Amino acid sequence: MAFPLRMVFLKLDDDAQLSKIGDSVSKRNFKKAVDRNRIKRLLRECYRLNQNVIFNNSSTAYALMILYLGKDMLNYHAMDKKMKQLFDKFEKSESLIK
Repeated sequence: MAFPLRMVFLKLDDDAQLSKIGDSVSKRNFKKAVDRNRIKRLLRECYRLNQNVIFNNSSTAYALMILYLGKDMLNYHAMDKKMKQLFDKFEKSESLIK
């Protein structure tokens, strides 16, 4: 967890070739769909730019769910920084699982 982001992951079967990703923003914290969609777009873009951290070093497939828990909207640079922290923590926990 790198507040306001949280990642939940599940290791997929050996047959799975591709990893899957989902994102979620609470309607309780952001009433307007415009705000929720903007955060989701930022999450997806930060994931797209930083996904090589996870998938270049791993041969296994995962199902990832990224949750946005904060009540304030982050700008792109703050979101990117938090996503990198989240991926670093994921990479460390992945090495512990193996």
